[in-house]
Amino acid sequence: MLFYGPPMNRCRFLLLFSLVGLTTPALACMNDYVPNVVAIERSRTVLEQLQKHVLKEPWETRRDRLRKELAAGGDYRVKNDLATALAHTGDAAEAVTLLEQIEAEKPGLYVTAANLGTAYELAGNNEKALEWIRKGIERNARAHQGTEWLHVRILEAKLALRDDPMWLESNSIVGQRKKYGGVEVYAVGNRGEKLSLEQIKGALVYQLHERLQFVNPPDAIVGELLLDLGTLLGHEPSGLGGAYDVFKLAAEYFGDLPNVDSLRLNAHTHLRGAAMGQRTSVERFYKSLPFVIGLGCLLSAAVVSMMRRTQRKRSNQEARGAA
Repeated sequence: MLFYGPPMNRCRFLLLFSLVGLTTPALACMNDYVPNVVAIERSRTVLEQLQKHVLKEPWETRRDRLRKELAAGGDYRVKNDLATALAHTGDAAEAVTLLEQIEAEKPGLYVTAANLGTAYELAGNNEKALEWIRKGIERNARAHQGTEWLHVRILEAKLALRDDPMWLESNSIVGQRKKYGGVEVYAVGNRGEKLSLEQIKGALVYQLHERLQFVNPPDAIVGELLLDLGTLLGHEPSGLGGAYDVFKLAAEYFGDLPNVDSLRLNAHTHLRGAAMGQRTSVERFYKSLPFVIGLGCLLSAAVVSMMRRTQRKRSNQEARGAA
């Protein structure tokens, strides 16, 4: 949980660019040798980056096709891609079996470790999931844009929630609390390096994009991550108003869940502040519109006047030359 202060102190922002739950299983990053999901388009708004998933092939169709390819002699890559399709279609246990076979046949592959972590998570074995995600980081710390540290934190949070249902009310998924650039957050990456706010925001977008395919509201951890993302976005120079959709989605994910009262209150409070920020931005735009139009007219008149003077000067020179 990041620091959530009074939203009225932060109401001058607009978005620059544009999980694992208590009730439903969550899936993070899966790796295909032949990708089925179109990459995130960074030019889109954050909400689109989080929620939009474009498939090249329906997962059920892909699963059935890859079964036939594997039966016809497909190699470990076909088996891996079948496992990811199975994970997407609700057959996590079979996905684990196939991935364990690949690890036995071709040990040490990063893709296998990362996929095993996710498949075990889907199958409900979070201890094994955490073990394999950590192995994946050891094998390739740069994969998934270096964001797997957040997957580790999410799994650790899920295990903590098993023992203490109130854990989210007083702990952070992203990292320790520390004053950093106006926001209390301190996160470390895959190799223990301190992360910038931009790196943390990027990790939140990337990991939430993967998880929102599978996790529907209510879900406390997804809600907390969205609340963190909205708070960080609200500190961008152009305004809190642009974080409105993220806060709205966070409130939906908290829903009526127990043990997250303060988080839910923060989400709704920030949502109201972001709505006011949006209105303020629109009002400022319309108030400044006459000035902008007037300035444009003055500049246009100046350009026209300059062009006319240049034309007259040229005409006079041509007349003197003819004389």
